[in-house]
Amino acid sequence: MSKQFDSSKPIFIQVRERIEDQIVNDQLKEGEQAPSTNQLVNFYKINHATVSKGINQLVDEEILFKKRGIGMFVAEGAKEKLIQKRKNAFIEDYILSLVLEADKLGISENEIAEMIKKLKEVFKMEIKVSNLSLKYRSFEALKNISFRIDGAKICGLLGRNGAGKTTLLSLLASYREPTGGSIEINGEAPFENASVMQDLAFIYEKDYSDEYEKVSGMLESIERYRPNYDAEYAAYLVKRFKLPLDKPVNKLSKGMQSSLNVTMGLAGRTPITIFDEAYLGMDAPTREIFYKELLEEQSRNPRTIILSTHLVSEMEYLFDEIIIIDKGAVVIQEDYETLTSRGASITGTAEIVDEFAAGMQQLNVQQLGNTKSVMVYGNLNEQQRQAAQYNGLEIGPVSLQELFIHLTGEVDA
Repeated sequence: MSKQFDSSKPIFIQVRERIEDQIVNDQLKEGEQAPSTNQLVNFYKINHATVSKGINQLVDEEILFKKRGIGMFVAEGAKEKLIQKRKNAFIEDYILSLVLEADKLGISENEIAEMIKKLKEVFKMEIKVSNLSLKYRSFEALKNISFRIDGAKICGLLGRNGAGKTTLLSLLASYREPTGGSIEINGEAPFENASVMQDLAFIYEKDYSDEYEKVSGMLESIERYRPNYDAEYAAYLVKRFKLPLDKPVNKLSKGMQSSLNVTMGLAGRTPITIFDEAYLGMDAPTREIFYKELLEEQSRNPRTIILSTHLVSEMEYLFDEIIIIDKGAVVIQEDYETLTSRGASITGTAEIVDEFAAGMQQLNVQQLGNTKSVMVYGNLNEQQRQAAQYNGLEIGPVSLQELFIHLTGEVDA
């Protein structure tokens, strides 16, 4: 789950809605403990009063209830209440205006149903990878990889250099065949399957030294082959990245070529869009433009986006879900919030920190004078958090980068 909030509504409402989403999606089940106010404050980096206001609304609506001295829990019947509330809001916010506009335009109920069916086919994609392997003679580049990605989300594929990220993505994009296992996109094998592959775009750093086509011509070719391509949005991105339309692609700088690549990827609006370290060559300000446009485009036109990177700390706020790959194998696949909640930083007086963290799996230790900070791997329950607070210790989140370093055994990330 992204840590970012938008300006369309108050933050406390967005906090409340994200907890509601977890309940509706069965990430939080009835009777299970919900994230504490302190956990949410540390995770989102917002003030305590804002989080409390959102939590208190859920308590007032009997979605959550408090067990004294333990924490907040999901109430019985919470999911059904939320579904009914959202159905009512859906009718008022969407269906009513849809029916009125359809009447004005003379669109029949059958035509509306067909439009909805087509949209669901475009944006509800599923990628299923089962026991996928790839060998180059005696070298095994990928080793029995299995995972599933479905729905509209931004999935971060993380791995250090040489971990197998590009090899895996090239198989998803049907650039080559695996030597073992299978890939299915919406239940079909993608290799040499044109109907499937028109719904997938693979954006990566290319060698444009022999590409004499102008930028304008490259964009026109994408428009011919991508049915969802938005020329108006492409023109906006051209201005945003300051791309010269009349310049041959091979005369562009590496940074400009990368900007052209992401422009084609974003404006193409394929239901599955893969960016394989597409930021290479971009300077820091240009990368920030890319990240901002990616999030805004995803909110307007949701799709399945896979972002591969080893720049974990810079990009972690973009991800809804994480897949970490190391030495050709999947280490872990989890949603962002669940993965980052697996660790905690404990800071305070060195002696008290040592006593509290004894027996825990420690990722990193820093000390300045008598103040010590230890990063541990593993969930802290509410009782442990209360004990830490009682002993004057500060509990904070662990960054995705720290977890990445631990899970891959890499020194630098």
